[in-house]
Amino acid sequence: MSLIMLYLINFLLALSTTVGMSILPLFIVDNMGMSVLIYGLIEGSCEFLSSFIKLYSGKFFDKVKNKKILFVLTCIFASISKVCLLFPLVMTVFTSKITDRIANGLFSTPRDVYALDSAKNKGLSLAIINCSKTLGCVIAPISVGAICHFYGGVEHNMTRIIYVCVFLTLASLVLSFFIKNKNIVTNTD
Repeated sequence: MSLIMLYLINFLLALSTTVGMSILPLFIVDNMGMSVLIYGLIEGSCEFLSSFIKLYSGKFFDKVKNKKILFVLTCIFASISKVCLLFPLVMTVFTSKITDRIANGLFSTPRDVYALDSAKNKGLSLAIINCSKTLGCVIAPISVGAICHFYGGVEHNMTRIIYVCVFLTLASLVLSFFIKNKNIVTNTD
């Protein structure tokens, strides 16, 4: 059951991040007047931060007894990143991007280790993790397109789209509390 929760959380986080972050460039460049170059620097810096955090989240996952805490923290950071988008200022958008990448860095490595160590069929488990993330990333633009098709353009639906993102991350937060804290044997060297 914990693996199913992890798969759902992975799907919901990928869906909310892809929806939220796909409208972000349009929002920043068109509505806030920031240059594409500055946005590219922010994007690249945040991706570097995410990769750097993955190193430490993997090490922390090996040492901590309460494995669930990283999944709960991930969902909290993901929720904060989407709530920040409701307040369209340069600083809140920047904060949104940073907290989103922190959530990604906290989640990726522990997610994979938990899935591998908890499953009988390790290859299948990792494949489902990858598929659930990809499915979220594929459904996201379709969702934004459907919202914009039925309710008008992106500009008119920015708040509605952000509310969908907030709902998805809050749903993942609720699900994260249902992940069992198994004693996974890890190498602490």
